[in-house]
Parts: sequence; C-alpha cells; structure tokens
Amino acid sequence: MLDWRSSGALLTGWTQSTDFPVTAGAIQSALKGTQQNAFLARINTGATVGNGTVGSYATYFGGTGVDQGTSVALDTNLSTYFAGDTTSLDLQTQSPLQAHNNGGSDAFAVKLGTAADLAICGKQSAELKCLATQPAPFVASAGSQVTFVYTVTNNGPDLATNITVTDNLSASGIPVTFNSATATSGSCSQTATGNNVAVCTISSLQSGSTATVTIVVTPTAAGNFNGGAVSVSAPNNTDPDPTNNSAMVSGQATDFTLSVSPKNQTIAAAGVTAVYSVTLTPVPVYATNISLSVSGLPTAAGFTFTPSSTVSLPTSSPSTATLNITTEDCRSCGLVCPIRTAGPPTCLRWDQDSYDSERNSGRHLHHHGHRDFRHTVA
Repeated sequence: MLDWRSSGALLTGWTQSTDFPVTAGAIQSALKGTQQNAFLARINTGATVGNGTVGSYATYFGGTGVDQGTSVALDTNLSTYFAGDTTSLDLQTQSPLQAHNNGGSDAFAVKLGTAADLAICGKQSAELKCLATQPAPFVASAGSQVTFVYTVTNNGPDLATNITVTDNLSASGIPVTFNSATATSGSCSQTATGNNVAVCTISSLQSGSTATVTIVVTPTAAGNFNGGAVSVSAPNNTDPDPTNNSAMVSGQATDFTLSVSPKNQTIAAAGVTAVYSVTLTPVPVYATNISLSVSGLPTAAGFTFTPSSTVSLPTSSPSTATLNITTEDCRSCGLVCPIRTAGPPTCLRWDQDSYDSERNSGRHLHHHGHRDFRHTVA
C-alpha cells in the first residue's frame, strides 16, 4: 500500500526466513516456531530528517503456528492497521475481542500507532539553556510578569500528531496569575476559568523538528515558585522514552516592604507642607522599579516625591524618598472658608499601623511595585 501523506509504502505478507531484516525496536524480532509468521514493514520513500513522515520499520508478527498477513491500511492519524489469519495458539494480543485461537485458522487484526520520542525542556526567558530542570532558580519580582519558554522536540523516528502540552500552574508553589500562552505551530487556552491549567495543542511535528510554547504568569506573593508542572503527550503515539516528557523551571519571587516616618504628623494651619520619609526595603532583592503615589488627600492638597516618585532597589539595601504633602489656604484660592471658633486645627495623618494591618490582612495589595498612600483629615 502506498500513502502520499506519510511518504511511504506499507507491506504485509508471510515469511519462513530466520534472517528477515527486522529493525531496532521491532514488535517481534525473531521467527517464532519453525513454520511461518506474518510480517509488517514500512519503507520510507522520503527518509530525510525534518520531513513529515513515519520512519521505516520491519517486524515479524506471529506465533508457533502458521501466520500470514493479508491486508494493510492507514488512517488520518497515521495509525497502521493490518490483518491476516493464524493457526497459532500463542499469538500476542493486547485488549483482544478474542484472546485465543478457537481451533483451525482464525483471523486477526492489529492496530499500531506512531512511535515518536517527544521531549520537552524549559527555561525562563532570560536564561540561556533549555533544560528539563534548571540547576539554579532565577529571581523575579512579585507582581511582575514572568515569561517561561518551553521547547518540544520530536526525536523521531515517526511524525507525531495531536500533541498536547499541559501546564498545571496549581503546582507552582505560590499563587500565580495566568496571563497568556502561545505556541509557534498551534493554539493555547485555559481549560477552565480559575483552575490555572494551560493547554496548548500542536497538530503535528515532524521528526527532527521543534515547536516553542511560551507561557506568561505573574507571581502574586514572595517565595520559591516554578512555572508549573509542564508535560507533553500525544494520544496516538507510542513514546519510546517517557522520561523526557516533563519539565519544570524554578525561580524565586522577591518583594519589598514600605514604611513611612513619622507615623503621625499634624500641621497647625492650611498652607504648611507636611514632610515624610518613605523607606523601601527589598526582601531579599527587588529588581523592578517601584512607582509611588498618594490617594485620599483633602481638597486642594497635593504631593510630590523627591528626588523622584520612581524608586529602584539596585542592591539588598533600602532606598528612601521624601514625600511632601502641600496644603493650600482656602482664603487665597477664592473659596468661602468656615469660621472655626473652637476645636483642633486641621491635620494630615499617615497611619502606619493601619497600613500594616491592611497589608497583613491581604486588603492592601500592590501590583508592578505600586504603593498607595492613604491620608485622613482630622
């Protein structure tokens, strides 16, 4: 049988030869018994690495009786079907409809999938080598996106079809948010909202070829983590080496703490500037620039940071910025001012204890190194 889809010829028949030229990894490597066995062979007419073909092979198939192959066919997934008849009582079977010969000559039918060694390796985008397991963790900033790159390789000998790459992000070690997933020769999606499993499908991969899967996530807390448990599989494929079907890339997500001094400050009158010292401490390092801002100020109040509202932490040492909160006397801006006959003066207050409480309870969140200052008027 000739098949243009796989660039080869399929043959079946019978042989009594003890030196039939079987290939490495054959289903049956020697003549069984002293009579005859069926054989199945494939001759690759386009046997060039990188072609979308199935490799050449040849195998005996039979028992200690008389066996012969009579027909062969191929389906769209490149699975091979061959049939024949046998008198053997010991013909090898797997999940058979009929396990044994019922006397005389019985028919047999066999389905064989493709045999391709699929391998996967991974790295964080800045790392140089793609490995199944990286020797040392990389460092990333909590709240910032991290890109993982995985390479799927078909080591052959056959064309692999319907390949699936699965990334179980629930095994990442710390909470991560799925951002995106792409494949160079396929498509990707999340299997369901909230379960943090990304699935990429690659329709086919030629022997000797590779495909790249890129997955982007954001760690939302500090700690040791990884890009999830990543694996590659193909349902129609017999993989001769399943030990290289998985990869895991480890990293460390770092964070920073923020403190403001003084904790409380009062200004005696509108128009006076309140000055605070803001200290940011990396835990243990933090490579992403931090953007500072203020919210909740009274009407007509403003703020500046010196030397800048963007703070970097180039080492493991803290960095500081000065927060200046400016107020404006309402009498100078044309507003009608209430006459206060008694009571305390207007004041601006930074409440560090409230900030720490909200941060520890999870209600005060930050993303991409952003901190929000909250002020109250008393």
